[in-house]
Amino acid sequence: QERYQGIVDLRGSSLSEALETFFLQSEQLPSYFWLHSDMTCAAGLMIQKMPGAPEDDDSLNRVKILSDTVTAHELINLDAEQLLWRLYHEEGVSLYEPQEVHFECHCSSERTRQLVRSFGAEEANQILSEEGAIAVTCEFCNACYTFDAIDVAQIFNADATGHDGNRTRH
Repeated sequence: QERYQGIVDLRGSSLSEALETFFLQSEQLPSYFWLHSDMTCAAGLMIQKMPGAPEDDDSLNRVKILSDTVTAHELINLDAEQLLWRLYHEEGVSLYEPQEVHFECHCSSERTRQLVRSFGAEEANQILSEEGAIAVTCEFCNACYTFDAIDVAQIFNADATGHDGNRTRH
């Protein structure tokens, strides 16, 4: 999957409105949010028309109208199953098994070395002469990889010799 980056204006008088605008502009998906927080916790509800869903706007509007009845108390105090039943029990909702959410970044020293290699030796050496080192920061996990002149020489010598350049040889 190819990565891309875009810029979307932050518009709206509330966080919910800003998120709705963001999803409509960046993902082109109608999305609605109900958010609440107090001194001890925060909770939210999001509904979204899924990609490839039929163009039946009535069903999304019906779900939005039902969702508009949610109260702050319900968002904070009901678990997902109770909240879904309370709002949508006549809609035939299915509840899937919960899945643990975790952050995972696939950056690595080797991937970053490949990135430096893609600059080409001339550009990499120009960066070295201007900056003293090549520093690459992962946009996802904020890990920083720094390559000095010796590292860069090893990267490009590996290309010439066909060896990895990342391993010490005696």
